[in-house]
Amino acid sequence: MPLVAESREFFDMISKSQNLLAAAKPVEAEADLIKWEKERPEIRKNPMFCYQRFFVALEGLGDRETARLMLRRLEQLVASDELSSTSPIYRSVTQSWNKALFYADSELPRQAHQIMQTRLALTAKQP
Repeated sequence: MPLVAESREFFDMISKSQNLLAAAKPVEAEADLIKWEKERPEIRKNPMFCYQRFFVALEGLGDRETARLMLRRLEQLVASDELSSTSPIYRSVTQSWNKALFYADSELPRQAHQIMQTRLALTAKQP
């Protein structure tokens, strides 16, 4: 059954991934997104999916290759007028991508680890 981009199932999947990333569990967040993408390849054209996968890759894992792939997908959506170049999704991804360009590929995983450690410390403080 195809996943409808505006369905409750879709939003639940994105929310779960966001919660896993916020809880410093990027490997689990990535595994869920990959599972969804394999089961429903049409999701690759969904801006919110690309956005979420981008941030899991870049900030969660320090994976420039996957982040670049998600950026390219969003750029294709912009080129085909399916997404505005001024949309918050596109702007957020491109701004984060531009910041990441200052780091060497070998530095990105360390940066991601620091981000995840900060999130882990924050969640540990919550009741």
